[in-house]
Formats: sequence, C-alpha cells, structure tokens
Amino acid sequence: MKARAWILALALAIPASAQEQAQPASLSIQAADTDEKDAGKAATLIGPEARLQVVVTATMPDGKLRDWTGAAKYSSAPEGILAVDADGLATPLKEGSAVITASAGAATTTVPVKVEHFVDPPLINFPNQITPIFTKLGCNSGGCHGKSGGQNGFRLSLLGFEPGTTTSTWSRSRWAGASSPPRPSTASSS
Repeated sequence: MKARAWILALALAIPASAQEQAQPASLSIQAADTDEKDAGKAATLIGPEARLQVVVTATMPDGKLRDWTGAAKYSSAPEGILAVDADGLATPLKEGSAVITASAGAATTTVPVKVEHFVDPPLINFPNQITPIFTKLGCNSGGCHGKSGGQNGFRLSLLGFEPGTTTSTWSRSRWAGASSPPRPSTASSS
C-alpha cells in the first residue's frame, strides 16, 4: 500500500518539476484587454485611481505561447512613479514616465507607461463611469429605477440608453449629493 502511494506521489511530482524547469525563450507584455499587436506599446494612466494590469505572454522553446503573467517578476524604473505588484498590477504614485519590466529567466520585456493628471484628476464622467455601475447592479433595469415612473421618486433611463436623461434626473433629484437615499421615518406621529 505504501509503495503505491509513493509511486503516485512521484508520478504527480515529475510533471510539476519538469514544468518549473522550462523557461520561456522570449516574452511579450501588453495592457490587459488589448490586442496582441499592441504588445510593448505605451500605456497611459490618468489620475491617482487609475490601474494597469499587464499581461505577459511567453514563447516557449517549442514555439507554444503561454500566459506567464503570474510567473514573471516585475519592476519599474525610475522608482517612485509606479508600483507594480507580483501579479503585474501597476498603480501610479506620482506624475511622470516609467518603464515596466517583466522578466523570467533570461527573457525580459518592457512597456513604457505615462502617468498624467495625478495631482489634478479629471472630473467623473457620468455616462462612462456611473451608468455602468447602475447597469451592473440592475438599478436601471425595468424592475427598478429604470421603469417608466422610476421608483420611490427616483428615475433612471432604462438600461442607461439615455445617459443625458439619467444625469439630469440625478442632478435634479432631492437625493443629489447624498451618499445614500434618505429613509422614511419609522416613528409614528401622535
């Protein structure tokens, strides 16, 4: 019984150690959600809340492509402009230009990154930043505030198709500026 367990343990360990020894022949880096043709092209982070997830693709010695984002080691130069964590997520620290380097074994790749408007971030864009939140949470669906009469005196355009209507309704609302809508009093009046 012990011999079988030992053989099974060895069989499971061999593929893992063989995989660890294979190092990529070359690497390419790009911003997440961009095309492969954009690998190595400059990225721009606007404002202190911006984030950039880089994706590292390894070309293995046999020519196969593999995602190497979690296995690569990251650095940025000059220091103090970007912080890059172990997963390849870049966070701006101050305005300026930096280069993110990803490395694995002897293979390295870089991508230039520019940080803009760190001190003076742009204003919130309601149609591009707020309406998607309403849509994700279902607030502007037909069963909630997106129905024709709204709900509890608050109306949003159905599924965000008319962001101008939603913006004007939001700004004219009695709840404008409140972080959460007021709740009716539960105290009974005598």
